[in-house]
Amino acid sequence: MWGWENYSVANPAFIERINPSAEEPVESYLSVFSHVGRAAIMGLFEVGKLKSSDCVVVSGASGATGAIACQIAKAHGNRVIGIAGGRHKCESLATDFSLDGVIDYKTQNVPMELSRLCPSGVDLFFDNVGGPTLDAVVVPDFQRVFPELEEILHKLFREGKIRNRAHIIEGLRNAPTALGLLFEGKNAGKLMVKVA
Repeated sequence: MWGWENYSVANPAFIERINPSAEEPVESYLSVFSHVGRAAIMGLFEVGKLKSSDCVVVSGASGATGAIACQIAKAHGNRVIGIAGGRHKCESLATDFSLDGVIDYKTQNVPMELSRLCPSGVDLFFDNVGGPTLDAVVVPDFQRVFPELEEILHKLFREGKIRNRAHIIEGLRNAPTALGLLFEGKNAGKLMVKVA
């Protein structure tokens, strides 16, 4: 929302005061407890009306929002299938989050794998397009339930059911490198540049 700079002048309407605890590192407020986590939990609970019996498929499952959506659904008792691109990302989803199935859209036939992994069908599809489109469609429409859903996020995080996957690059001078990682899909979790 601002430039790559050491200091910014910001509209207070876009600033949120945080008070992280020892169990909640400050970077988790730029991922799990930010618009990223809010989009995941609102998409599942408010839009998808998630039931513990649902078979959930998440596209972009290794991205910041997708990974949180997968973890929330697993914590809720769901069967969760993640779709991601690349062997490393798919292996990480299977081992780190214990998903019930993972599909590599770059090397596997997605419709065929969905039929195999979801023989009874898909109950909820979390289409993870990300960015401004996702923000415009999901998050602002549900501000009335922010406090309730955020308390669920904090509870799941404190219980260890949601892990913060942060890929932190140190130093403003390395911001162009970080941007390159994002566009090459080489980031592991929410990509951030630590400037101070």
